[in-house]
This record gives sequence, C-alpha cells and structure tokens, in this order.
Amino acid sequence: IELALATATKKRYDEDSEIVVVIDRKTGDYETALKGYQYVLANRLPIQGNRHQDIGVVYNNMGVAHYFSGENQKAKDAFEAALKIILTKGPHHPDVATIRCSLAFVLDAESKYDEASELYEQALKVKLRTFGEAHPDVADCQEGLALVKEAKGERDEAIGLLEKALAS
Repeated sequence: IELALATATKKRYDEDSEIVVVIDRKTGDYETALKGYQYVLANRLPIQGNRHQDIGVVYNNMGVAHYFSGENQKAKDAFEAALKIILTKGPHHPDVATIRCSLAFVLDAESKYDEASELYEQALKVKLRTFGEAHPDVADCQEGLALVKEAKGERDEAIGLLEKALAS
C-alpha cells in the first residue's frame, strides 16, 4: 500500500507541477515556467523516453517560454526537438503544423524570412485542410505569413493574407 501511495503521490506531484508551469507561463513568469518544464523533463525522460508525445509537448512549451524570455536560439532548439518527436504523428498532423508556425515565428524574429515563409506555408496547408478557412489557428498562421511577406516586400500578398485572416 505504501508503494502505491508513494507512486500515486509522485504522479500527482508531477501533474501539479505541469499545472503550475501552465499558470506561470500564462502569468508571464517564464523563468519559473522553464524551471517547471525542466523538472517535468528530468522526471519523465527516464520513464517515457525522448520519443514520447508528452515530451514533445513539453519541448514545445519550453520553446514558447524561451521565445517570450527573449532567448530565440533556445526557443528554436526546443521547437526543433518538439517537431522531431511530434512528426511521428505524420507531417500532415495539426500539432506538427502548430509547431512549424511557432518555429516560423522565431525565424521571422531573426529576419530569416525565407525559412519562416516556407514553414508558415507548410503549416497553413495542413491547417486549412484540417480546420477549414474560418478557424483561429488558420488566421494565426495567415497573419504570421503575412508579416513575413510584408518584411520581404511582398505587400500585395501580405494584404491578401491579412484580409483572409480577418475574415476568419
């Protein structure tokens, strides 16, 4: 009974840690959120391995926290680690598209517009096929791609994408 209780308590603590991490990220305390994600990784990697979908989600969330902390390279590394794992769902899965959009956002911030554009376009195809045109995820992707097009001097395409995003 003690072992079962200890296991249940440990599992509950891990779940609580993830809840705290989400709360920290939503309140803007990215440093605490990152510590929480590192804790979750340290405890889950030995059990789940580096190919488990949950680990991919943690890496993705770390990428978001790093990005908002101004650590673009760490964000990029985290998103790439997440993408490698989540790609096991298939290249046309909406989770893969979401991570591609996040990675494109970082590349856009680094003025790597061609790379960002390619990722946004890949993600947009998947999101359109999955959700249809009138979905917020599609609009977010269109907006990101529009910003890249504007930065590349492709103003007419950017305006067209923004109009579609606003209509969603």
